Amino acid sequence: SLWRIHFSFKVPSFACDFLEITATKGKNTGETLSRFPIEENDYIIADRAYSTPNGISHIHKHKGYSLIRVNSTSLPLYNKDKSRFQLLKAIKKIKQVGPVDSWNVYVKDNNNDDLILGRICVIKKSKEATELAQRNIIKEATKKHINIKAETLEFAKYIIVFTTFPKDEFTCKEIL
Repeated sequence: SLWRIHFSFKVPSFACDFLEITATKGKNTGETLSRFPIEENDYIIADRAYSTPNGISHIHKHKGYSLIRVNSTSLPLYNKDKSRFQLLKAIKKIKQVGPVDSWNVYVKDNNNDDLILGRICVIKKSKEATELAQRNIIKEATKKHINIKAETLEFAKYIIVFTTFPKDEFTCKEIL
């Protein structure tokens, strides 16, 4: 628990292409995609700990593509006119389990306020999967003595990812 491993590997070989060990606390020790070297046409898949404009900007700057599970509090999304995209309002329109939906959205580049085009791909979880996710959220919040926002429990009903993978090569169903 004193160290954090930052690790990436190539698919399909699973060969390590980056490894760094940092302390768990202190400056420049957190999980961030800007830590990883990105080459042109790299396809990066990351979990929601990496769901930040900074990481997406880093990949975009190096002409790579990102697919990241969304953390709704750390990844603000925008419409083309730079108004905020209302993610919760959009996903609540999905009433059935199974069908996939998507929206074009933008992330602001941290360096220059430019917009990076991507899309949100969403699928509603089953009742059982939702209940399990919500129980885990409540358990973790209880353990840490924090209050849960109603939207957190609502977001737990869905699998939500942000991607810049090319639309003509990857459908949202394939992304999810």
